[in-house]
Amino acid sequence: MLLGLINDKNRARPSFTGQRAICPFCKGELIAKCGDIYINHWQHKALSDCDSWKENEGEWHKAWKANFPEENQEVIITVGSEKHIADVKTNKGTVIEFQNSSISSNTIAIRENFYGNMVWVVNAALFVENLKIRSVVTHQLKFNENAFAHELDGSDAFYDESIQRYKEQIRDDKKKNQSIQWKLDSENGNLKSCLEASQSFDNFYEEFIEKLYLSALFEKVPIRNIHESIPDELKEKYKMCLTEIQSLSNEKAESENWLDVFSKYSDFHSEEIDYKIIPATVSFSSDKFANIYAIKKNELSTMFSNVISFRSKTDFDRLKSNPNYYFMTKKVDFEEGRKSKISNLQDQLDLLSQVRIDLNNEIKSIAINQLEVCSNACKNRIKELSMEIKKYEEIIGNLTESITSAEKSKVEDHEKILKTLEFKQNASDIEIKRKYKGLYLFEWKNERKSWKDSQKTIYFDIGKDYLFEIYQEGCLKKIDKQTFINSHLI
Repeated sequence: MLLGLINDKNRARPSFTGQRAICPFCKGELIAKCGDIYINHWQHKALSDCDSWKENEGEWHKAWKANFPEENQEVIITVGSEKHIADVKTNKGTVIEFQNSSISSNTIAIRENFYGNMVWVVNAALFVENLKIRSVVTHQLKFNENAFAHELDGSDAFYDESIQRYKEQIRDDKKKNQSIQWKLDSENGNLKSCLEASQSFDNFYEEFIEKLYLSALFEKVPIRNIHESIPDELKEKYKMCLTEIQSLSNEKAESENWLDVFSKYSDFHSEEIDYKIIPATVSFSSDKFANIYAIKKNELSTMFSNVISFRSKTDFDRLKSNPNYYFMTKKVDFEEGRKSKISNLQDQLDLLSQVRIDLNNEIKSIAINQLEVCSNACKNRIKELSMEIKKYEEIIGNLTESITSAEKSKVEDHEKILKTLEFKQNASDIEIKRKYKGLYLFEWKNERKSWKDSQKTIYFDIGKDYLFEIYQEGCLKKIDKQTFINSHLI
C-alpha cells in the first residue's frame, strides 16, 4: 500500500522507515518501508481483515500506481454494503487495475462487475516470450507489395503468354517446315533419278526390262512409277513370251545336244542301211518301238546278221531286257527327225523373238512417256514444296517479329505500369500506415485463457515504454505508456 492515514487525517506516503499510519480501508496499523531499492510504501503491522482482493504488491504494481496523483491511488469504492480498494480511479471515474499474477475467469468477472467502468493493465513481461507479435502495418505493406507485384506480373504475363504462343507456333511451324524439306529432298532425289534415267535411257531400260515382272524390286522413282503405268496384261504377255522363248531355247539346245551325242554312237551297216547302236546306259521308252531295231550281239560281226524289227510294243518289251541283244535306230531317221525338230523350234523362236521385240517397243514407248510424266510431276511437286517452305519461312519470320515487338511492348508497358503502380502503392502504403498504425497481430503460446472471458479493455505491459491494448481477437494496439497515463490524468 502506497498511502496511509497519518495522524488519522490525510493519506500520505511514508517518509522514513518505521513511521506509523492507519490503513484507510481496515483501520489496521501500518508500518513504513523505505529504502533506495524499493518504492516507499506501507505494510500492515499484522495480518488483518483488509481488502480480500488485495494481494502482496510487488515493485511493478507500486511503480504503476505511483504514476498517478495520490488522490487517484488506492481509492476505496463502496457498492451497497461491499467495498474494495481500487488501484487507481481517475477523475473520469475509470478504475485501473494492475494485475501481476494469474487470476481466474470468475475473479475477473466479479471485479469487472463491481467496478463497472474499468480497464486492466497486465504485467506481460512475465510471459512476453510466449507472445509472437507482428506489426499489422508491416504485414499489410508486405501484402500490398505482393498485390501490386501480382498486378505487375499480370501485365507481364499477358505478354509472356503471347510470346509463349508465338514460340510454340514457331516450333510447330519449324517441324512442319522440316517435314516439307524432307519431302522436297526426296522429290529432288526422284527428279535426279529421272534425269539420270533419261540421259542414259538405254542402260536404264535394259535394267528395267530385265526385272519387269519382279515388282518387289521396284522401290524407287522412276522405276516404280513406270512399272505401275504398264498394264498388267502387257506385262503378263511379255513374261509369257520370255518364258516360252526360254522353254523353246532349252528344247532346241537339248535336241542339238542329242545330235552331238548320237554322232558318237557306234555305227552298224546292214543291207544298205546305216544304223547307230544305242548304248546300254541309254534308257528309252517302249513307245518308240517302231524306230528301234535289235540284233544278237554274236551276229554283229558276221556277214549274215539278222536285224529284227518290232511289230508291237509287246514284242519290244519282251526282248528289251535280254542282255544278248544290241538295240539300234536308223541313222537317217534320227538325224532327219532331230534336224526337222530343231528347224521347227527355230522358226517358233524367230516368231516369238519378233513378238518380244514388238512387246518391248510398246513397253519402251510407255516407259519413255512415263519417265517424262514422272520428271514433270517431280518438278511440279518441287515447285509446290518450295513455295510451301517459303510460306512457312515467312510465317516464322512474322512470328519472330511479333515476339520482338511483344518483348519491346512488354518492357515499355512494364515501365509505364510500374510508375502507375508505384504511385498507387505509395498512396496505399500511406493509407495502410494511417489505418493500421500501432496495430499488431499476435499469437499467445500457453495462453492464459481466463483473460479471454474479460469484458473490459486489457493492456499488456511488456516492460517497454509502451503498452499493447488487446484491440480485438488476435490483434494488439500499441500505445505509448505516458500517453496512456496522460489520457487518464485529464
